[in-house]
Amino acid sequence: MGLHKARQIHVCLYHVGKDIRAVIYGDDFTLLGSDDALDCFRKTVDKKYGGRYEISHKGGVGPDKNDDKCMRLLNRVIGWIPEGIRYEADQRHAEIIVKLLGVSGKSSLSTPGDRWYPKSCSEEHLGELDASQGQR
Repeated sequence: MGLHKARQIHVCLYHVGKDIRAVIYGDDFTLLGSDDALDCFRKTVDKKYGGRYEISHKGGVGPDKNDDKCMRLLNRVIGWIPEGIRYEADQRHAEIIVKLLGVSGKSSLSTPGDRWYPKSCSEEHLGELDASQGQR
């Protein structure tokens, strides 16, 4: 199909001739490219794998009037705004971080720019957190 793996991150691929970038997460493909290149890619995938696998096209986010302005991908919201693409993190990850830091139920800053450090941060070194806890 003409996709080449990135040197460092093997779930990222690139098609030189069509200028398509792809990221694969499990069985989900996210593609970036021109409408024509993506249509050609979709037809190639349907022709080659359509009989063996269930293939669905969720839509495309972009600036044109027929493009979607917002869609959900892997529990994240991707939206097109005048400044470009807006990507919102999965809310569950924020909740996990708040729980791990022990700051749930705490109030936010009342004055922008004030520095607030929890007692544990200012008086002692925080231990390392298991990185896998934030990857749920």
